[in-house]
Amino acid sequence: MKENLHSIVKQFIPTFTGNVVPITNGLINHTFKVNCTTNVAYILQKINTAIFTQPALLQQNYTTIAAALVTANSSFCLPAMLHTTSKQLLFINEQKQCWRMFYFVQNACTIEQIQCAEDAYKVAQTFSQFTTDVKNVNSNLLQVVLPNFHNLQYRYQQLTQAIQYYKSNRLQYATAVLHPLQAYQPLLKMYTLFTTDQKKYRQYILHHDAKISNILFNKITGKTITPIDFDTTMPGYFFSDVGDMIRSMAVNKNENDIDYKGIQILPQNYQAILEGYLKNMNVVFTNTEIQQIHYSGLIILYMQCLRFITDYINGDIYYLVTYPQQNFDRAFNQLTCLHLLHSFLKTNYGIKW
Repeated sequence: MKENLHSIVKQFIPTFTGNVVPITNGLINHTFKVNCTTNVAYILQKINTAIFTQPALLQQNYTTIAAALVTANSSFCLPAMLHTTSKQLLFINEQKQCWRMFYFVQNACTIEQIQCAEDAYKVAQTFSQFTTDVKNVNSNLLQVVLPNFHNLQYRYQQLTQAIQYYKSNRLQYATAVLHPLQAYQPLLKMYTLFTTDQKKYRQYILHHDAKISNILFNKITGKTITPIDFDTTMPGYFFSDVGDMIRSMAVNKNENDIDYKGIQILPQNYQAILEGYLKNMNVVFTNTEIQQIHYSGLIILYMQCLRFITDYINGDIYYLVTYPQQNFDRAFNQLTCLHLLHSFLKTNYGIKW
């Protein structure tokens, strides 16, 4: 594997000498840090083509986003991509594996989990600033590489099909998630309203994977450098990015944690996310979108629970797992968060159903 990685790096840097170290925090793609003996570093990534079936579109979108940020005089500057020796942005080897490389940003780091409400505010403000910076981009220039990515009705249909055509003994075990999940079907009606009433609810260019680990920070100053990982960036609705941040930052444990009894909603983080996000988006969103903002976390948690339990029933064909029950555990984790958030919102913000 080591020799294979070195040969792949040489498709981008023919004179490469150094080492390649795996970065293991992703659920989809395989990512590596390339350390050169010249003290220059890069990021090497193998694209999961089972999910991103048209990887060239990822690179096209990245180029479009980078150019839009420059045009908007944004404070964000994306890591530059490298070309192969044949002047391509992708290298496809004999095994049909698809690889790309980026320059590693010096003095930059990523953070896996927030430590305080101030972090939540900073992350939310960063993603809202990204959306406002690219607001003038013609959405037709961005290719939708994952159709129906945040389509709740589609995710529910996927679960229905998985239940209907399951081929393993996992369905009986999955009932512990499926049965209590039925109480949240009213969110399907809310989603339909949000995505069909075009006068009250608009589309925006959103990151669609808004979490702290998708931001580069200056490890010396602690300031934000830029969002990263734009593979899912596409037009979407108001609830997507803020809902993702609530899912990942307004709870005290991540989606892989199996200490379900220890999961808690963090009110100060929840409020910081809304304040940070609306600092920019309050002049972009419609009044109705702002009024309905509290449904965002519920929709995304429900959607993510559907996706994890569907993948579990289907035999783990989408998310990387390290043990057989992990997608079930992730689904139960998200279900627990959904219960807690729903109760919190009913008590504090008057969510009525």
